[in-house]
Amino acid sequence: MGLAGRFGYSLVELMIVVAIAAILAAIALPSLHQQIRKTRRADAVAAVLRVQQAQERFRALQPVYAPSLGGAGGLGLASTSPASHYLLSSSAASGAEARAYTVQAVAQGAQADDADCRYMVLRVEDGQLLHGSGPQADAANPASLNRACWGQ
Repeated sequence: MGLAGRFGYSLVELMIVVAIAAILAAIALPSLHQQIRKTRRADAVAAVLRVQQAQERFRALQPVYAPSLGGAGGLGLASTSPASHYLLSSSAASGAEARAYTVQAVAQGAQADDADCRYMVLRVEDGQLLHGSGPQADAANPASLNRACWGQ
């Protein structure tokens, strides 16, 4: 029996283990990052739904929706999602179109790498909810990808 058999592993055997570990990591890490981005989308959904509820409460007491998240006449809500993965904004139509508002969540920080779902938009028009998402501010994903972004 040689020295490697009696006292441990040879350098070649260790290099093979390191190479296998590197290959497995190269395969697994992109999938792990995608799952993390997907999980963080729940932060945007929760934040958008919180703004939606606040808008509906505001509308129940006022003849119009709130024009913004904070400030004078606003909803008094923070402009970031609870876990700070998204920057939030809200705007409401004015005048005769006071029955509509838009809530937008824009990915920031590491979540900005979530290219397909970087922008998540909820529009309420005449009581109808319209969900949008996409890599650009127009949030124009096709329906199947849009449903995936919103977890539907």
